[in-house]
Amino acid sequence: MSLGQREHDFDVSQQHPVPASIIQMDDLKLLILNTKVPNALLFTGNNGAGREESARFIAKSLNCFNRHAQTSGFACNLCRSCLKIDAGMHPDIITLFPEKNVIKTDMIKELCNAIAAKPHEAAIRMVMIIDAHSMNQEAGNAILKRLEEPPERTFFVLTAPDLNLLMPTIISRCRHIRFKPVSVSAVTEDLIKKWAIPEKMAKIAARTSDGNIKKAMMLLNIAAPDNKILSEANIYNPSETKTIKAKRWVQANGEQESNNSPDSANKPVDWIKRRHWLLSRLFLLVKPDRPSDLHHTNPAAKSAVISRYASASNTNLRHLSNKNTLNAMMLAHELSKNEELLEDSILIIKLWLRDIAVVKCIGKSSLSTDLVVNRDFGKHVQYIAQILPSNFSMQSLEAIHTAEKRLESNASVRLILENFFLSLISFCYS
Repeated sequence: MSLGQREHDFDVSQQHPVPASIIQMDDLKLLILNTKVPNALLFTGNNGAGREESARFIAKSLNCFNRHAQTSGFACNLCRSCLKIDAGMHPDIITLFPEKNVIKTDMIKELCNAIAAKPHEAAIRMVMIIDAHSMNQEAGNAILKRLEEPPERTFFVLTAPDLNLLMPTIISRCRHIRFKPVSVSAVTEDLIKKWAIPEKMAKIAARTSDGNIKKAMMLLNIAAPDNKILSEANIYNPSETKTIKAKRWVQANGEQESNNSPDSANKPVDWIKRRHWLLSRLFLLVKPDRPSDLHHTNPAAKSAVISRYASASNTNLRHLSNKNTLNAMMLAHELSKNEELLEDSILIIKLWLRDIAVVKCIGKSSLSTDLVVNRDFGKHVQYIAQILPSNFSMQSLEAIHTAEKRLESNASVRLILENFFLSLISFCYS
């Protein structure tokens, strides 16, 4: 089938909504409608702002078999080209990811070699470099010529969180488009409509992610991306794990659906329960004159912590024994057992401390605004903000920042968390 051939003569654009960033940004709409794409585009903005989604939609629209049959002029989302791009299987839509947070010169050189030939089947080939600021200086210099003079029927899209993180020579060769953060309400609506997440859960995830749709989806365990390696050059085509994406790929290639098609993601209830558990434990940890809650813990874990506490030589640790030190150590023990969930736990703690600082500065009225993330724990946050010392929030936020830095150095997770939670208790009485 030739690229210009139409497979459908009806408008299906309403069945597959255009990304909000395309609708809201005239620059992006004109790129598609005029079919005049610069040699290189630079998309900056927060993760989840729609940078990669918009790039793929541009590529789909420019290569859609049915584009001219659409009243919108955008991709139909049903032709073979659109389905392949959605499934991450199009040979001419190439994505390069950092390897261990770095894009090296060898990766850029192999990428350039891979695109030296003409596109296999696309009218216009797209090469997307994710987190382009991860390129070291040598790698950045290696890509300059290609950005200025791309191969035939090829354009580049570079993504980065901020313009200032990139080399000036790269910026000067790209057309820059800034993506605004997605509002919390928009993320909430997206989670409810597209993923059938209950409204209360959707609001909590949207506020926790600060409007980052990808982060919200990760927190709720939905649509986790699964990247497929296409070559040793670390050139990837992201492939969605949603069953619908697998079906689209089957439809695009005319093959039988495999019994090994990826299943839909886990239910989001576990994260909501974990968040509730952690916020409740934090409240008990800093609440004055609180009863010990060690009876809620696993007996074996409790025994291990008590033994560790009894043998502690740290005088400060023993001094805090009447301030629920065992609970602090128990919480550190519980969190360190699930290091794969540690990043989310740290995020919850940081936002909880931030909420306390906001209520401390602004007062009770802030609980009804988007300034406070954990509004469902508003009474607890208000209580802590009222009774704890004025410098508690600042000291605690500095302590969690220090803990994060130490965790990056591969030090003992349990020791770092113990130190943080014990510091948290001491700040309550300083």
